[in-house]
Amino acid sequence: MIGQICLLVIIFVTLIIVSPIHAEERQCGAIKWDSEGHDDNKAKNKLESDSYKKGICEVSKDVDHMKTKGEIDDWTQFKRSQVFATATQEQRDCLKEYFDSPDDGEKALQAYELSYCGYDDD
Repeated sequence: MIGQICLLVIIFVTLIIVSPIHAEERQCGAIKWDSEGHDDNKAKNKLESDSYKKGICEVSKDVDHMKTKGEIDDWTQFKRSQVFATATQEQRDCLKEYFDSPDDGEKALQAYELSYCGYDDD
């Protein structure tokens, strides 16, 4: 009985220690999406070039501040980008899920989807 209680305490303490780390795994700082002022995503296609020179958190922030727009339409090429290299596994899974969701009948990753995967924690 005491052994079982000790085991439960160890599991509980481990969960408390590990959970905050895992919960913040996708966070890129205090970026909060503001839906106002985010117009047509295809107005300029800067996302692809930015993804090769910046990390996921920086690109997520740039999308949120309307400095970067566009879409990624080549997954194989995107996997070699700086954004993908700096993404956690959870972020990579999110990026792939959004890429595989058709936009106007074609697979593509939109800038706002990349930003969502970069900072959202749900």
